[in-house]
Order: sequence, then C-alpha cells, then structure tokens
Amino acid sequence: MLNPIDVAEVCSTQYTQIVELREDKGLSYAKIASELGCSKSTVSKYLKMWKVKIPVAEVKPSGRPKKVTDGVKRQIRTIITKNQCISSSGISEKLKKKGSSSEPVDVSGRTVRRALKEMWVMSSLGPRKFIGC
Repeated sequence: MLNPIDVAEVCSTQYTQIVELREDKGLSYAKIASELGCSKSTVSKYLKMWKVKIPVAEVKPSGRPKKVTDGVKRQIRTIITKNQCISSSGISEKLKKKGSSSEPVDVSGRTVRRALKEMWVMSSLGPRKFIGC
C-alpha cells in the first residue's frame, strides 16, 4: 500500500498534469480525465483548487485506496505462473495465507478477477479453458 508521502507525490503530479493540460492545451475536463485515467470530478476538483490558489502540498488523494498494490499483483502473477488452472477464489485463498516473503492479503475472488483483468491476464469474454487442465 502507498505510504502518505507517495500518495502526496502522486496527487501533486496529477494536480500539475491536470493544470498543464487545461492551461497549455486547452483540453476539456472529459479529455483530461480520459488522458490521465481519472474521473471528471477529480479534474474539476483540482482545477477549482488551482483557481482559488490552494497549494499543491495540500492536495489529498481522491477515492478509496487500492487494496491490490503492485506487490499484490506480482504475487498474483507468481501464483498463476505456477498453477494456470487455479481459480480466482483459489488465488484469493493463497493470498490470505501468510507467505514466506509477504504479509497476508485479504482480497475477494472478485477483486482478484478485477486485478487479472487490469493485468491483461483475463478478458471479459467469458471463461477460458487451459490446455492440460
């Protein structure tokens, strides 16, 4: 999980990018949001803060912190490379058990499926059958 210092850096970077895209390129809120991968409300919030001169240091992250960090994604990738026939619930159970190199992570099978989809390991086309399973 990101520590508060990392969160502040991410927010200030996003804040700066939003302001630059609006001022330099004149992009709309929707285009800025799609380019940066954030919501239009986030763009709106940061531009309102910029207009009233709120310093970048006071910017707080929007939304709920992610439960599946890059480290958890690496663990998921390791699990599926060792056993391609494992279900998302099985991956979830393995993550909940305390591993030798990491802390246990309490995630649901649905969260694992979402992470697999983000990692381009799984698509929304439906279940796939692996050869040799």
